[in-house]
Amino acid sequence: QDVAAFLRVEPSRAFFFGADTRPIPLEQTLVGALESDAQRRRQKVNDVCYAKVVEAVKNGHQALVFVHSRRETVATAEFLVQTAQAQGHLGLFVSQASSSYALLASQAHKSRCREVGSLFSNGVAIHHAGLLRSDRLLAEKLFRTGAVRVLCCTATLAWGVNLPARTVIIKGTSVYDSKSGGFRDISVLDVLQIFGRAGRPQYDTRGSAVLITEGHERLMRYVGQLTHSLPVESKFLENLENALNAEVATGTVSSVDEAVDWLRYTFCFVR
Repeated sequence: QDVAAFLRVEPSRAFFFGADTRPIPLEQTLVGALESDAQRRRQKVNDVCYAKVVEAVKNGHQALVFVHSRRETVATAEFLVQTAQAQGHLGLFVSQASSSYALLASQAHKSRCREVGSLFSNGVAIHHAGLLRSDRLLAEKLFRTGAVRVLCCTATLAWGVNLPARTVIIKGTSVYDSKSGGFRDISVLDVLQIFGRAGRPQYDTRGSAVLITEGHERLMRYVGQLTHSLPVESKFLENLENALNAEVATGTVSSVDEAVDWLRYTFCFVR
């Protein structure tokens, strides 16, 4: 309703589409690692992630594992491979059903990134902004064609890329914020964007999304945010002076009354 008011849309012409209108049903699972020791919590996150990945590939599906740093993509991929080897599950990860498997294997082993080739042999790929564009495109192709069953990636893959993933896993919720110089929890809007990668219409009939976090407080906060509508707030006040000065400089605003009228057309005013 607020967005409709901001856009000057008549109430009768404004429509709201909730989760029930999603063409592919999505099952959401939230898991909290509640161990008191930090190292045990991290191990629990890894173990839950592995269990969810194995559950997906056992049923013949593919899984996207989202992490929050470039280094973590490799670390998570290697953990999955090592654990699969130890538990005798590695055969579930490797798929040679793709008609272009031999060609893709050749491309993977020619990559300048050592991990791309070694992980591919075990049915896992990685994708992050630090890879060469050719390697990122290769990772997407490996996953899209089914040459690999598991893709460990950062959130950059959640925007504009359509891949056939039945299962999407967010491994951990702590992300580094360069503005504050510290860590913060991933926003619920980013969580929803990533969850939207699961169960794509032209590939699947249902989707499964899993969020794994640490601590009871975080878990309950995400439960609350994902089960209730989250208001969209304006951040305009943080840069109001610069925006107003720009309008004055271009001649759009030349008086206090015009400044007030200009402000009335912002989403900030509606909120």
